[in-house]
Amino acid sequence: MYQIKIKDIKLVYDDIYKEKIKDIAKIIETNYLIFADISNKTLVFKDNLIDSDMDCFLVTDFDAFFDSALASFLKKYKNELVRKEVLAILYCEFLVISSLDDKTKFMINENDLYTILALNYFGDNFDSLRDFLKYRNDKEVLFNWLQENYRFLAYNYFLNIISDKIKEDDPTFWQYFDIILKNMIDFVLRTLPINDILTENNLMVPHVSIAKIENLFLDFLRSIDAPDEWYNLYSQLKNDGLISYGNEKSRCFLDEDDQLKIEIEYDGTIETFISLVHEFIHYISFRKGKGVASLEEFPPIYFESLATFYLKQIGLSDKLIKKISDRRNINNFFTYSSIFNLLEDISTINNSGPITKEQKIAERMEQNRHIEENLLALQEKKGTDSFESIFKFTRQNREELESYVNMDCDEAIKILFTNSGGILGGFQYVVDTYLVQILNKLPKEEVIPKMFEVTTNLVNYNMISILKYFGIEEEFKRDDTR
Repeated sequence: MYQIKIKDIKLVYDDIYKEKIKDIAKIIETNYLIFADISNKTLVFKDNLIDSDMDCFLVTDFDAFFDSALASFLKKYKNELVRKEVLAILYCEFLVISSLDDKTKFMINENDLYTILALNYFGDNFDSLRDFLKYRNDKEVLFNWLQENYRFLAYNYFLNIISDKIKEDDPTFWQYFDIILKNMIDFVLRTLPINDILTENNLMVPHVSIAKIENLFLDFLRSIDAPDEWYNLYSQLKNDGLISYGNEKSRCFLDEDDQLKIEIEYDGTIETFISLVHEFIHYISFRKGKGVASLEEFPPIYFESLATFYLKQIGLSDKLIKKISDRRNINNFFTYSSIFNLLEDISTINNSGPITKEQKIAERMEQNRHIEENLLALQEKKGTDSFESIFKFTRQNREELESYVNMDCDEAIKILFTNSGGILGGFQYVVDTYLVQILNKLPKEEVIPKMFEVTTNLVNYNMISILKYFGIEEEFKRDDTR
C-alpha cells in the first residue's frame, strides 16, 4: 500500500491505482473547496476496505465519488454562492490576484475562485460543471464572461458599500452630499497652487530644533488663549513618553494596549510645528472616543490654519508661509484628487441608479470633445500644430473608447476593493478643509472659543449640528467661497 497527502486529505492506494493516482490527486487539489467536508479523512483506493475505520472512505469508482461530492457541495452551498453579489466580489478578487507577484499570499486561491465562478457560469448544467472542475479547460471563457457581464455590477456594488458607510457614519450629513461634492471639487481646483506645481520653488525652509518646535507650540497655545487643560495634557504626554519625534509619519493612534499616543515626523523644518498642532488636536478630540468620520479632520485642519497665521505674526515671510501651506495643499490634492470621480459616481447611483458602460463611454466622448475643442482653439491662437499627437487620444473609435472605459473601471474597482478607508479618509479631509475655509471668513474671536468646545467634545457633534452651531448652514450649501 502507498499513501500521499493532499492538504488534510490522505490518499491510500495499491498497485492497481498507482498509474491513476497522480491525476486523481490533481483533481482533488484543484477542487479542494468541494472536498473540504472530508478534510482530515482518508480515501482508500482498493477493492476492499480492510478495517472499519469510520474516518476512511472506500473509493472504487472515483468518477462516481467526485459526482457525489459535487452534488453534496451544491446542495449545501449553491444558494449561498450563486448570486450576483458573489460575482461582484469574485470580479474584484480576480483583479487583485492578477496584479500580485506572489499569488500564494492571497487569502483565496485561484482554484477556489474558478470553482465559485464555474458554479455561477454553468448554472444547472451539472455535466458541464463537473467536466470543467475536473479538467479546468477554457478558463478564459469563464473569465471573459465575468468581465463582460459583471464588471460594472462589481463597480456599482462597491460604490454602494462606500455610500452606505458614509450614510451610516453621519446620516444627517448625507442630505448635503451632492452640494458638498460640487463645492469641494470647485474649491480644491480653485485653491490649488498650480504655478507651484509647474515651477519649483527653491525658497529654503529654515532648520528648527525639536526644542524650538515645542516652544513655538506652547507659545501658539498661549496666543490663542487655549484652555489650561491643553497645556497640562501636553506636559503629561511628554512625561509619560506618549509623544515621540523622528517618526516616518505623523499620527495620533491607539497602540496595542489601547493607549492613545502621538508620533511626529521630524524633518528639521518649521513644518514639524504644523504637524504637531495637527496631531495634538486629534489627541484632544480622540480622548473621549471617535465621533463621526466626516468631522474627524475638522478641528486639526482649523487649528493648522491658526498655526499658519501665528507663524506670520511672529515674523515668518509671506513667501515662506505660502511655500509651507502650498506644499501641504499640493500633497493633499494629489493624494485625494483620484477619489473625486468615485464620489461623483456615488452621487449618480444615489440619484439616477447604477453606472453603466454606455454611460461611461458617453462621458469619455464628451470629455474628448471638450479637450479637442480647447486644444484646437489654443493651436489656432498659437499658429502651431503641436497638439496633433494628442488628437489620436481624443479621436477614439468605439472599440478604443470601450477599452479605455473598461480599464478605468477596473482601476476604480481595485481602489474601492483595496482602499475603501483611504477613499473615506480623503473625502472627509477635503470636506473638512472646505468647512474650515468657510469658518476662516468669520471673526476669529467668535470662532476660536467655539472650536475649543467642538475639539474637546467632538464625539457629541455631527455635520448638521456643526453648521448650526457656527451659523453657516446656508453658507455651506452654496458656492460662495471665492
